[in-house]
Amino acid sequence: MNIETWGMGTRLREAARLIAGEEELLRSHGTDHLVLLPVVTTRDGVHINGTDIKLEECLTNVGAGSLVVGYGLSEEFVSLAESRAGRVLDLTLDGEFTAENAVISAHGAVAYLMEKYGKAPMHMKIGIIGYGRIGAELCRIILFLGGEIRVFTRRREILRELNENGISASPLEDIAERATDADIIFNTSEIQLDGIYDAFWANCAGKLAAPADETAEQKTNGKAEQNGEKTDKAQRPCREFCVGEEKCTVAFRLQNLPICEKKSIPHIIDLASGVLFSEGKNITKLASIPEKILGYSGGRVYFNSIIRFLKG
Repeated sequence: MNIETWGMGTRLREAARLIAGEEELLRSHGTDHLVLLPVVTTRDGVHINGTDIKLEECLTNVGAGSLVVGYGLSEEFVSLAESRAGRVLDLTLDGEFTAENAVISAHGAVAYLMEKYGKAPMHMKIGIIGYGRIGAELCRIILFLGGEIRVFTRRREILRELNENGISASPLEDIAERATDADIIFNTSEIQLDGIYDAFWANCAGKLAAPADETAEQKTNGKAEQNGEKTDKAQRPCREFCVGEEKCTVAFRLQNLPICEKKSIPHIIDLASGVLFSEGKNITKLASIPEKILGYSGGRVYFNSIIRFLKG
């Protein structure tokens, strides 16, 4: 039995360990060679995710009796593997895998939240962007733990269903108006909406605007800037703005705000694999929780999918 793992991480190692114990089963289904690829297998369509290795290189030893396992495989790649007499399992086509993977992702996200902030969801206002498998599981867990939530989704039937069942839900387009008072926002969506997130940051900036009664020093700085004189930005509390100085400057230029106070804005935990949000001081990227936090559970789910495929 030959098992190749391409890529790094606990999930692949654990899946390989479990599969190694099922040699008799694999051979009885005509399989004596496995190629295990990461979840997600590739982000650029050329290289194996997390490596500089070209995807096609993993097919070097593929032939009769081979099974190639990956996530989000292109038709071209599948055809190439099959042309070498290998079989292919794309995990995205296994509904049980995607459902189990979503549960792990949601549980890991809530565990991360509680560990990072040291308090339970019942003491937080939480927004959830997207209501697919992960979003729905997050909603279920957080409600069970007593959290206050608002779901943002573009699907009108889901909006209606959630609101009818007493769960606050708003259209995705309302994020700018409805999400700025949240403590935490989980993003599970990769949908790009032009201007929506710029408006969200701008509204966060408005939330942090200074009160009307400026100090004498602030008034002096304001007058100096109006006269074209530069002031020491280090004196400005807006350097503490959670999204970082550069975005703070942009947001405040949009709003024409002279200064801000140190008040909290939502922390975003991005569970999606896209680029809707970039890494930042108040943005945590957790696109692969089954790998980063629950690798052993993720490996078990990966292994289960292979066994289902062989027995199927």
